[in-house]
Parts: sequence; structure tokens; C-alpha cells
Amino acid sequence: MLAATRALLGDSVAAIRLPASWPGGLLVLLVGSLARQMGGGRFAQGIAGLTVLATGIILALDSFFSMNAFDLVFWAACAWLFAVRVEREEPRLWIALGVVAGLGLQ
Repeated sequence: MLAATRALLGDSVAAIRLPASWPGGLLVLLVGSLARQMGGGRFAQGIAGLTVLATGIILALDSFFSMNAFDLVFWAACAWLFAVRVEREEPRLWIALGVVAGLGLQ
């Protein structure tokens, strides 16, 4: 992913940090979606997203390219899949949860 970004955008600091910011945005969306899945309204979703956005460690991890930025997304996706699984009682979601957890453990 970083090699493709460097080939397209060059070796500038902004270009190298760009792929690390994408998981941060996805994490904010996943946490907001998790709040909605757990019964929260728009206000709860907004507060959940802002809380993730303002957390210092997440801002630090999303400022440079490393697997740590993606790790948080995988585990937030696991939490979201588990919440969906509990609500819908659909056993096939265990497979998706296992795949995402396996990617998170990589």
C-alpha cells in the first residue's frame, strides 16, 4: 500500500502519511456505526466518533504508516460484527468475525 502511494504521489511527508490517515477515518465511522448498532441516536454516534477522533493515542498512531493504525480498525470491525451478530442472531457472521479477527492478529 505504501509502495503504491509512493509511486503515485512521491516521497513527500504528506504523501507517506496519507495512507495512515485512512484507517483513522474508517475507525471513526466504525465506532459511530457501533454506537448506532447498540441503539444510540445521532447524538450518541457523534459523541462516539468525536471521542475516537480526539483520543491522543489514535491521533499518534494515525500520523505515520504502520500496522498499528490498521490494527485498531480490525478490532473495531470485530466489535461491530459481534454487535450485529447479537442483534440478528445470524450464525454466518461468526465466519466474518473470525476472518476479521485473523487479519487483526496478523
